[in-house]
Amino acid sequence: MAGRKIVSGASSIALGLATGGAGNVALNLGKRLAVRKALENKKIITMAVAAFFLFWMMLFGLVVIAFMPGNDLTGSTDGFTGGEPTEFAFNTIPPELYDIYRKAQERYGVAWNVLAAINSIETDFGRNVKVSSKGAIGWMHFMPTTWSGWQNPNSKDDLNNPVFDKDPARIAQYGGYGVDADGDGVADPFSKSDAIFSAAYLLQKNEFQKNPEQAIYQYNHDYSYVKNVLNKAIAFASMIPIQGHTIWPVPDKFKEIISGFGPRLDPFGSGIMEMHRGIDIPVLIGTPVFTVADGEVIFAGIETGYGTCVQIKHEGYITLYAHLSEYLVRKGDRVTAGIPIALSGNTGKSEGPHLHFGVIVNNQFVDPLLIFNKS
Repeated sequence: MAGRKIVSGASSIALGLATGGAGNVALNLGKRLAVRKALENKKIITMAVAAFFLFWMMLFGLVVIAFMPGNDLTGSTDGFTGGEPTEFAFNTIPPELYDIYRKAQERYGVAWNVLAAINSIETDFGRNVKVSSKGAIGWMHFMPTTWSGWQNPNSKDDLNNPVFDKDPARIAQYGGYGVDADGDGVADPFSKSDAIFSAAYLLQKNEFQKNPEQAIYQYNHDYSYVKNVLNKAIAFASMIPIQGHTIWPVPDKFKEIISGFGPRLDPFGSGIMEMHRGIDIPVLIGTPVFTVADGEVIFAGIETGYGTCVQIKHEGYITLYAHLSEYLVRKGDRVTAGIPIALSGNTGKSEGPHLHFGVIVNNQFVDPLLIFNKS
């Protein structure tokens, strides 16, 4: 091709000499050089403009990233919820307390395992509720004025004679953290439910969801304490980023949950405590089951215990739908939120028609109600 261009250029010069002489050739060459120069200048200008816009787009992108949730440049971290209890948690935490921690987590968005860690460090899960060396009281060791409100006339921080308020309305009036969790009309720091919920409320008000470390520091102004709490919390369970999805896996009229996430007695009568890794929603056989979010089907078939089931991989988590009568998708299918993927049933290890719905994050089952809202 290069040879052809050279020949073509020589032919043009010869034609110019034959028809108009050297002046015309020079004029034609001048025009070509001018055009080429203009094109080169235009290319340089275009590249400069592109570089200018690319620079500002990159700068804008960095600013957006810096201010996105979870990317706080000050060093704070996003809040967490607790995953499935570890074997260490099962062997350490009294079983009756887990449900209280979990319910406090649902209400206040504070990781249940952080609450358990604080309870363990402060009073050995309520086994030692003596007044602390600093004058803290109750199941979770609140200072009386923190519980009751700093200006509350019915409270006093006194190591030998601590005074605290139990009136929920007056506590709220003075900005205290004590709450009536069990509904008996009093906010009692020596009630395990009231104390655990109050600790969760304190952490929530101190923005646990934005910066757990700083929230825990407000509980006890000691950074070594914060480290101890988080280390023990991680030993009790994984901690997962808080998310917010709202799609329910069955028609809206089916809202009841007959068995929640967490430890329970084996429903088949063995008398053994077992971990229920999901929630059970009673539905009629043949009820459509929906995918709760966009994703890809990674399993559709029969699995021991679950019977006919479907698993779907989403961004950051996996959902499981079990005890189905029939699946309507195949492995590898791409699905969008809200489409039917199966029909409910009573297959596998099941006591009656229902949907078992599970959520897996970081290879661990977590409570679906922490991620999905049944309302």
